[in-house]
Amino acid sequence: MNEEMLEVKIRKKEINFIIWLIPLISLIVGGWLIYKYYTSLGPLITIKFKNSGGLEPKRSVVKFRDVEVGKVEKVKILKNSEGVLVFVRMHKDMKPFLNDTTKFWIVKPQIGLEQVRGLDALLSGPYIQMYAKPKDFTKDTFNGLDEPPIDSSILNGKILTLVSDSTYGLSDKLPVYFKHMKVGTIRKVELSENAKVKIIISINKKYAKFVNDSTKFWNVKKVDIALSKNYLQMSLPSLKELVFGGIVFDTPEKNKPLNKKIFRLYPSKSDAFANTLGRVHKYKEFIVEFEKQNSLLNAGEAVKFKGFDVGYVKEANSIYDIDKNKIISYAVLKIDIGAFMKNENEDIVKKLFKKGISVYIKQNIPLLQGSSVILTFTNKPYKYELIDGKIELKSIYKKEISIADKLSMFLDKLNSLKLSKTVDNINSLLNDTKPLLSKTLISLTKTSDSVRNLIDLNKNKLAKTLDNFNDLMKNLNKTLNAYSENSMFYKKISKTLYDVDKTMNDLNRVIIKIDKKPNSIILGE
Repeated sequence: MNEEMLEVKIRKKEINFIIWLIPLISLIVGGWLIYKYYTSLGPLITIKFKNSGGLEPKRSVVKFRDVEVGKVEKVKILKNSEGVLVFVRMHKDMKPFLNDTTKFWIVKPQIGLEQVRGLDALLSGPYIQMYAKPKDFTKDTFNGLDEPPIDSSILNGKILTLVSDSTYGLSDKLPVYFKHMKVGTIRKVELSENAKVKIIISINKKYAKFVNDSTKFWNVKKVDIALSKNYLQMSLPSLKELVFGGIVFDTPEKNKPLNKKIFRLYPSKSDAFANTLGRVHKYKEFIVEFEKQNSLLNAGEAVKFKGFDVGYVKEANSIYDIDKNKIISYAVLKIDIGAFMKNENEDIVKKLFKKGISVYIKQNIPLLQGSSVILTFTNKPYKYELIDGKIELKSIYKKEISIADKLSMFLDKLNSLKLSKTVDNINSLLNDTKPLLSKTLISLTKTSDSVRNLIDLNKNKLAKTLDNFNDLMKNLNKTLNAYSENSMFYKKISKTLYDVDKTMNDLNRVIIKIDKKPNSIILGE
């Protein structure tokens, strides 16, 4: 049995490399895809905002020129400081636009009275708007803006700054009008360092040509009523302007260049085009003390010079001096000294005090206008002093005659006239002429009856009428002799007699005609 046993050889199992080829290819393809994914990824940037503005990871996008250029990956709340950190994966081809010119802000839907903004955000949700100019890639961390940047290239228009003493109820996003057309928008309303209101507006690029150095801007949300010396002028804006409000401008001189960057915002159109004194406007604060007419002084009243507004009362305070038993008022006047300047470099303050610049209070038309401070020159020079950094002015007192006093003076003058003697003379004249006037009236009555008899074509009565008329003329002549040739009565009676004489001549021709042809009245000629 043992000799018959066969020898068994064991062969090793062969490896089938074809089975491993498929996973290997899959690994290579997967690696290639991963490599392509990461190499095609754009830079990951971080943007810091005060709040997320409703941004959602994996959904909210970044837009540049209305093209999607990135997507929000994560929103992280900052613990050590206020705000949130938004991680955004940008497209690879956006690297040249990530530099120091890049700006980001969140666009959210805003619905207002005048317009609807960010309507696309209302449908797709808030998104990040981007603006940049191409440069080398230099940054990956940015600070987001709370609102769109005020930049002429971004807003596609002209950026101008208006200054005023009040906002006049204006706010951002309100329109700017020209010829009742919307040509711009109020971008920002804020206070400047000198407590002036600064309003930044943008004018659409195609309408910027209508703005130059002569352009006037004013508030439109009001009925403009201006009381002139000769008339009352009222300007009513359109219903749209009155409801929504905004700013209106007009350019009186069309061919001027635009060099100014800052314009004044006037409260109304009448203020914008008021006839002002001087070409250069330079305001300076003065302080003045008034000892009389204190109750007439109020802040905001105008400072006038020869009918022109040259400033206003900025502050008005009064105190009672118990020792002197009188009220003293202190006022801070803001006066346009440029109204008296020939050029910008002139030292006008010294000249003003050399001419004896002074002020006094004047009460204007009751109910329509309040009091005003009148600036005048006494030609008595004096040296000025500084009080709290303000130049002190002298005040003078001018007593004004009230309407009641003027009426009383008129009555006194009327009583001083010798009216009683004049009345007696008139009565005497009437008594002397009374018989003549009575006789004249009787003759006129007879004449009237005689003319009525002409209808009957009675020639005898016509003759009698003429006799009566002659008597009338004689009586009238006697009456006229009692009056002077220069008197009004004499002139009027003379004209009447002339008209009567002309009438009688015409009547005489009619009588002659009737005498020759009696039936002419019925049959005509």
